[in-house]
Amino acid sequence: MSDRMKPKKLHMFLFMLAAVGIALAFSACLYIFSIYPDSVDTDTFGHLFKSNYLYESMKKGNLYPIYTEYWYNGMELFRYWPPLSYYALSFMQFFTGGDVLTAFYLFAGLTYMMNMSGWLCIGKSENRLAMAFLAGNLYYFCPDNIRIFMAEGNVPRIFITALLPYIFYCVWECMRYKNYRKLVGFALVTVLITTAHYMIAAMMGISIFIFCAVYSMMNKELKGLVFVTIDLVCAYLMSGIMLIPGLTGGGLTSQNSEASIATINQWAQEAVKSLNPFFRSGEGYVRSFYFGIVIFVVVLFGVIAANKKMGAGFITTLVIFISTTTSASAVVRLLPMSQVFWMQRFVPMAMCIFFLSLLLWKELKRSVIILFTIAMVVDGVMTFSLLAEVRDEQVVDLVEKDMSQYLLPEAVELTENRLGILDNSTWGAVPSWYLSKNMDETSVQYSFGWHIRVRRH
Repeated sequence: MSDRMKPKKLHMFLFMLAAVGIALAFSACLYIFSIYPDSVDTDTFGHLFKSNYLYESMKKGNLYPIYTEYWYNGMELFRYWPPLSYYALSFMQFFTGGDVLTAFYLFAGLTYMMNMSGWLCIGKSENRLAMAFLAGNLYYFCPDNIRIFMAEGNVPRIFITALLPYIFYCVWECMRYKNYRKLVGFALVTVLITTAHYMIAAMMGISIFIFCAVYSMMNKELKGLVFVTIDLVCAYLMSGIMLIPGLTGGGLTSQNSEASIATINQWAQEAVKSLNPFFRSGEGYVRSFYFGIVIFVVVLFGVIAANKKMGAGFITTLVIFISTTTSASAVVRLLPMSQVFWMQRFVPMAMCIFFLSLLLWKELKRSVIILFTIAMVVDGVMTFSLLAEVRDEQVVDLVEKDMSQYLLPEAVELTENRLGILDNSTWGAVPSWYLSKNMDETSVQYSFGWHIRVRRH
């Protein structure tokens, strides 16, 4: 047994080493070419504000700051927005001397490694490390995940996307191999995800239930579904101290019916647009959601050709895609808890299930895998080239120029009490970070903050 384990340990080490190399190269390329998420159409700088405030508070010995005076005439910063992903980003600031903009580049490498660790766990379990390494890269750089990173710049979503492979590794171990010891890891990672984003945690739970239900029906195995569902509920209960504020006063359940319907419609799109490779470069906060035409074709192929155990993942992916279309939104808004059914936000879960199914499809010929891989790489590269903007200057200098153009430095000097900007969020979340970026006597308090966002279409 030990002789057979040695090559596996060596292979695991080599693939982890390769992953570290790619993570460093990815962070370095982003830094060298000043590639940063769109700062105006997204919430990126609002997330950076939270991380920066957390970092400065931790330096002063306050490990969990309750209140900030910089926004909305003062507010409880992490009451309705769970902090875990911001702790990860602020931890990166300790390596950059407090520079949160550069820390974001390190955060990119960190999330890549988190992602690959989960995929390599699957590869080790299935004795398919090479395929797991390939699936992990295709997943992290698939079109929708690139959009989340480059067009939204949403720190909690990027963080959770990197944790999903480990979640579905535990789920698969329970469903396929009845390895219920993995329920412990599943519960712990679910708690982590819940303390990073309440709504995404709910969406993840729904995605897991759909996958397990489809698998159970196709394979006539109910026990795994029951155990996973009970464990999922227990994990949410374990997160109660953080989750209750989000349920009672945050945005998770507080929308009225009209607002819920508007939100569901806003996060739906015609199928022909979602599969159109030329539509993904459009303007707007959601930045023209693109599911991926190549991935869709492979999903259809999997639904038709895969066996019952692998087919469940492809069917789940197809169901989630159909749910993102405007045709399905009328049905979606009739479901219980419809306020969390922002269907395009379910796509990272669908992508994880899809690549897991592809990895586990051991009967698939190598030539077909190579063909699929080339097509998906080309599709991903096109998405990155369309969304990633290479800049000649560092982001901090570009932001300084933009804010100088609108006289914000002068406004800071004139402010004696609080500063208010009546821009109807034309500048997005940038002022929220800019006005308090130094977190010292040069910072000013801001009467508004990261508030109403104008969607540009």
